[in-house]
Amino acid sequence: MEAHTKDIAAHYERTNLADTIVAALEADGKDFSTLTIDVLQMVDEVHSRGRETTLQVVALTDFSPEYNVVDLGSGLGGPARYIAKTFVCQVTGIDLTESFVFAANRLSELLGMRDQAGFQTGSALETPYDENNFDRAITIQMQMGIADKERFYREVFRILKPGGIFVFQDIVAGPRKGPIHTPTPWASVPEQSFL
Repeated sequence: MEAHTKDIAAHYERTNLADTIVAALEADGKDFSTLTIDVLQMVDEVHSRGRETTLQVVALTDFSPEYNVVDLGSGLGGPARYIAKTFVCQVTGIDLTESFVFAANRLSELLGMRDQAGFQTGSALETPYDENNFDRAITIQMQMGIADKERFYREVFRILKPGGIFVFQDIVAGPRKGPIHTPTPWASVPEQSFL
């Protein structure tokens, strides 16, 4: 893993994240036998505007049960589980942060969705997936942590099947130039931000 990639992973890493989330759900009185993706959306869709953003990204293309979908930078897995549940398709998530991946898999297990939405630790710049593997690829607010955008896009299109579609929503710099003020949700220091 490259140095800045390790820095990004370290920015997000949390000790005992899965246990903390489960404990918070228990403290809030959530019934684990009736847990749904809608109940979890305040916990596992940590991007700005939460489910609303997920719905807008999903609306950019079609999904169907025969599709194999990848969520690059999948975080806690909320968007992946939403797609898997709503469109009855297989979704694979990959994220740099081990504690997020562990928590995402734990939440999928609590929902009985481990076979539909599974997650693994890895880099979106060099995924472990075969060429022409996925019908759809998504990212939500993760590209601002990637310096080499060209390499990232090459990897996305390497793992997409011919005719596959990539949809994303991200934070961008806009016309203002100069360094950002940190910390931000995605960067502890300016050198971790690549808007």
